[in-house]
Amino acid sequence: GEKYLLGGEYATFVEVVGLAGEVLNKRAPAKAAPSWIMNLWAYLNIALAAVSGREPDISPESAAMVSYTIDCDSAKAQRELNYQITPIRVLMEHTVEWMNRKGLLS
Repeated sequence: GEKYLLGGEYATFVEVVGLAGEVLNKRAPAKAAPSWIMNLWAYLNIALAAVSGREPDISPESAAMVSYTIDCDSAKAQRELNYQITPIRVLMEHTVEWMNRKGLLS
């Protein structure tokens, strides 16, 4: 059994959020908060969730995930499996269409 990494078009988290805003016709943040602020906010959310019983808006794990740069080389999959990378805009548009059909967006 072979192993393959299936990546896609490179984009920062801020770029993905901006594109989501464009596709949804909503205003999106233009800049990312520094990672230390994200981590602080995440831990404050965990503490508030423990008191309020509500689900936190952000966890330390999700704050860490949006702060990292993840490089993924799909060349092997493209070469051996004819893997095709779908542009992020197309993925986002298809996702929004599906979510609208499912009634997940208002």
